[in-house]
Amino acid sequence: MKRIQRSRFAVAAAVVLAAVSGASAQESVDRTLPAPADGTVAIENVAGSIRIEGSDDSQVRVTGTLGKGTERLEFENTGRRTLVKVVLPRHTRHVEATDLVVHVPRRSEIEAEGVSAAITVNGITGELDLQTVSGEVIVAADPRELRAQTVSGDISLRATCDEMAVATVSGNVSVEGSGNSLEVSTVSGDATLRVDRVGRLRCSSVSGDLEFAGAPAADASFQVESHSGNVRLELPGHVSADFEISTFSGDIDNAFGQKAKRASKYAPGRELQFSTGSGDAKLDITTFSGDVVLTTR
Repeated sequence: MKRIQRSRFAVAAAVVLAAVSGASAQESVDRTLPAPADGTVAIENVAGSIRIEGSDDSQVRVTGTLGKGTERLEFENTGRRTLVKVVLPRHTRHVEATDLVVHVPRRSEIEAEGVSAAITVNGITGELDLQTVSGEVIVAADPRELRAQTVSGDISLRATCDEMAVATVSGNVSVEGSGNSLEVSTVSGDATLRVDRVGRLRCSSVSGDLEFAGAPAADASFQVESHSGNVRLELPGHVSADFEISTFSGDIDNAFGQKAKRASKYAPGRELQFSTGSGDAKLDITTFSGDVVLTTR
């Protein structure tokens, strides 16, 4: 699975933002091209919105309105790849929002990029790779794999898929569904995860709070890290897991009953190690100044 590269994406987005400007009036769009049932559809729109809808047709249909200041819509396919791109004039200074609705075969692989464009996806079962800067990302689908990245936009996912990778800087993250592998990274955004049957969870933040509610798979591996954000895990009371929890200056509140102890009599820090059931899942939780709370349901 491709790994999200925030620095490269942020730099590219900054260049696009600096170039945005305008010419021409609004223009309605309604165009269609044939497309394979499981091909790739790449969509690029700087400002406005991208709505992607899965269908049973063997075609890509684009409807919507090109914003004032755009030059044209580039719409073409080559082999198994279809391109939908909002083209801007060179050396422009202003462009109004372009709103696109793109109907694609539901098994398509989607690559969607925006800057101040929101991305919404419904009914796709192929792979999703979604990137925007200040727009939000909303997904209601069951894709094979899902990658979503923003800088300041929120991410909201309702999905069941094998692998999910989500990253924001200041945007909040909400995930509902189930999946084998889930990776979430934020800086100051909060993350709320309600996901069952998770086999692998990697979750990190700097100052954002992290909240997980769900059931780890029998042999799950969780790694949750935060600097100053709080961590809260709501787990089944009968969970079978091996816990390792540590914090430098935060508190540890454990509904399973075991009490945290000082890591050293010479320095601050608290730690808690215990097992429930057969200790099948492995849960490793670390914070610097954030609190850790374990609750049961």
